Amino acid sequence: MKRMKSCPKKINIQSDKDSLVFKVSVDDREPSRARAIVNKITATYKEDLPQLVDNNKVIILEPANLPLEPTSPNILLNTLIAFVLGMIANFIFVSSIYLFRDHIEGESDLSELSLKFVGDIPLIK
Repeated sequence: MKRMKSCPKKINIQSDKDSLVFKVSVDDREPSRARAIVNKITATYKEDLPQLVDNNKVIILEPANLPLEPTSPNILLNTLIAFVLGMIANFIFVSSIYLFRDHIEGESDLSELSLKFVGDIPLIK
């Protein structure tokens, strides 16, 4: 018995409340496998429904198609979210550096602490 690799699949069957029309969709990593699953579900439904319900003719309105473009990930949306989160993270990082600094860098820092300035030590290179 052949064992398939486990990957997340999502089979979705939708119908309106008073309608006999069903929409079958499958999300899968491989579009061709998703199409094969949908086609197999609809073929089985077409074969089995007339045996269950009298006087019902099943017609497949549209066979499964491969998507022309990927449904996810949405690259533009992900890029925009990453940009906004990056800007927020940079703002928080720079603000935290400024708020938690513990160095005296000049005469203005001493006046904020109510200390008196006595003199400078020259920097010799």
